[in-house]
Amino acid sequence: MKKLLIILYSALHFCIASAAPVNIVLPVPPGGVMTDLALTLSQILNEGGVDNFVSYLPGADGDIAYNAVLKQQDNVIFEVAVAHSVFSNVLRDRDNIYTKNMTMIAPVIRSPLGFVSSSKNFNSVRELIDYAKTTPLPCGVSAPHGSVELARINKKYGTKFEPVPYKGNSQLRPDLVEGALRCALDSVGSHIPLHNDGKLKILSVTHATRGLDVTMMDHVLSGYTFDNWFGFAIPKDSNLLKDDRVMKIINNLYRSKKLEPLFDAGFLSAIPQPDIDKTMTQQTENYRQLLKK
Repeated sequence: MKKLLIILYSALHFCIASAAPVNIVLPVPPGGVMTDLALTLSQILNEGGVDNFVSYLPGADGDIAYNAVLKQQDNVIFEVAVAHSVFSNVLRDRDNIYTKNMTMIAPVIRSPLGFVSSSKNFNSVRELIDYAKTTPLPCGVSAPHGSVELARINKKYGTKFEPVPYKGNSQLRPDLVEGALRCALDSVGSHIPLHNDGKLKILSVTHATRGLDVTMMDHVLSGYTFDNWFGFAIPKDSNLLKDDRVMKIINNLYRSKKLEPLFDAGFLSAIPQPDIDKTMTQQTENYRQLLKK
């Protein structure tokens, strides 16, 4: 009888949990590629009959959102990026708690990183780099790892970029458009509409995109590479991992009609699931070595 009651209780708990709306948690303020992906996921979940809502919990390099997700456990999806996994763990000198306590679910999506300029300033990434080699140049970054990337570029290529931190690229973008900020190192996807309208300039990208006729980063900064990625994670004991309907929707996110043009143009691309652990391990080691120097 006791065993039967446990089974019935577990089944009842799963049914109640499954009926609750799904909370999609972001560790950043609204705006940018992460918001676009979260809202797209929210839309296709709604279309699939899964009630949901989006929460923004910025701060502490992602740890505020991460702790809230672990506390909730059920009916929660955490959108994570390189800035809120690899970098925050290295900064705190700890193991990767994200892979330890969460399951990364497909797709893990790569988005080009690049230099962006006010339309009133630099006309090419070559001009930008040449200037930064001779003159200290404030450069906007929208996530903590951006400052580390600029330090890596300065050390390797002899530039004098000075990071100007922003809380998300939605806050960085107005200063670029107005010319208060001359340049930024950022994920370029959310800047494309303003680039096309001539209000700012995407000067370079880390990997080829058919929709942008701009210079590859490694053509000017020889050997430069960086994987800028975003993905969704679920706590390892969450009920959602057992919900076939929800998991199917999430795994088909990149096939969404809204994202299809971005994939076709190369602004977004999927990283095969087996490769993400390798990518995270390599990035973790790169950051650890850089921060020791």
